[in-house]
Amino acid sequence: MKILPLTGLFLLSKYEIHLVNIEIWSFDLLGAFLLGATTFLIAFALNNTIADYRYSESLPLEVSNILESINDTNLLVAILHSEYNSQPLKNALIIFGKELLEALETNMPLESVINNINFLNHFLLI
Repeated sequence: MKILPLTGLFLLSKYEIHLVNIEIWSFDLLGAFLLGATTFLIAFALNNTIADYRYSESLPLEVSNILESINDTNLLVAILHSEYNSQPLKNALIIFGKELLEALETNMPLESVINNINFLNHFLLI
């Protein structure tokens, strides 16, 4: 709705210029094609940007679900195998979750988060 007044203003100014018979720019078939193509490309780019924002809204929930699933599997393995200690992986998951949340909230570089992922790989390979 924000673009509608601007479009109306453009059309009104074009009509006024046509009435006064001043041709600043001839609006022929090529001009119409260029205007349409530019509008299409801008709309396409904005649509992709909005889709990225919609995807990023669900990303924290997906990460949380993944961490909970890993912890549930960790606890299940601890129940099935009495010699397995589930506490180190649980602590590593908590640290990873806190550092990821802090990195996303403060826009800090993700090097520490990547290091934690590498640290988690050690537990998951055991």
